Amino acid sequence: DGFHVAEKDIEPMRGLPLRLGWDYGLTPACAFFQVTPQGKVIVIDEAVSQDMGIRRFAQEIVKPLIANKYEGMRIISHGDPAGTQRSQTEEDTCMQILKEEGIETVPAETQEYIKRREAVAVYLTKNIDGGPAFQLSPCCRYLRKGFNGAYKYDRVQVTGEERFKDRPSKTLHSHVHEGLQYGMLELSHSQNVTRPRARERTRR
Repeated sequence: DGFHVAEKDIEPMRGLPLRLGWDYGLTPACAFFQVTPQGKVIVIDEAVSQDMGIRRFAQEIVKPLIANKYEGMRIISHGDPAGTQRSQTEEDTCMQILKEEGIETVPAETQEYIKRREAVAVYLTKNIDGGPAFQLSPCCRYLRKGFNGAYKYDRVQVTGEERFKDRPSKTLHSHVHEGLQYGMLELSHSQNVTRPRARERTRR
């Protein structure tokens, strides 16, 4: 925590794209991050919700946050591939709803947990210019608490040796972590494989 969390809130770098990573469901979450010219990932904000559909989440939380703090910045947005599927209660998919709300979002390459976890972990385990390659703004309370133990694996109820499930439990902290993973997965993928990226746009 003392190494990866900045001493004060990180200000956005206006000349660089703002990257969004989304997780959906009825507890949608979104992580906001950038990549510096040196290749460092700075996570500058988060949006977390409970009992809220994706349209309301975008309208009431994410769009006002962008308008108040990140107006005019180019946006690259990726999310859970499940967002391309219709739910039983919505005719439109999450991706379609976000597009209607002015945040065009592209599905991440995969939902595979190990790949998206490692997309974040690789930055946590290296330094750039003598400092962390991954830095978190202290305003990201859910992400910070998750990194410090709230994003965790449930213990399997068995006798003998301790065993844990192979994926973290679903909590308020897990959703924004998974949103960050989807965004980071596409960052790592775009750096290694030639593939069309999410469209960039300027908010007006």
